[in-house]
Amino acid sequence: TRAIKKRAKELKVDVVYSKKGHYNTAAGWSVVHYLLGIATAGTAGFVGVKNSSIKPSTVVVLSLTAAALGAIMTFLKPQEKATQHKLAGDDFDNLLQQICNFIEVELLQGNDDDHTTRLTELVDKKTELNKASLPIPRLAYTRTRKGLQDGEASYTEKF
Repeated sequence: TRAIKKRAKELKVDVVYSKKGHYNTAAGWSVVHYLLGIATAGTAGFVGVKNSSIKPSTVVVLSLTAAALGAIMTFLKPQEKATQHKLAGDDFDNLLQQICNFIEVELLQGNDDDHTTRLTELVDKKTELNKASLPIPRLAYTRTRKGLQDGEASYTEKF
């Protein structure tokens, strides 16, 4: 049981990092979405309102800029990526709750065979989530690690 509990706690740490990493990535993509959207709308709006009082060459440059920003938004799909990472973070949060329940409740009942089977199920679920999720960028992982080390998730032990 001691080895099973130790492995479950290691799994918990992995899942906390994945959960927070996806939430940090979602936040980053949301910022990109808003910045590109505001820049696109602002540039297009400026051209539409001011086109009679600015040089034609400036109108062309600003129009091309607005079109390029719109194309970048279409290509990157930052809001879609933010949503996917948010949903992945939610899935990892659900798995985290299951792991915590396993460590704090289920390990107090049953036998090692039952515990080993349940731990294997939890590990398999984490593997499935990793396969189904977009990767977490290095910057988000670094932000996650620093946040957790600084005590950002007070309900968890220090990582």
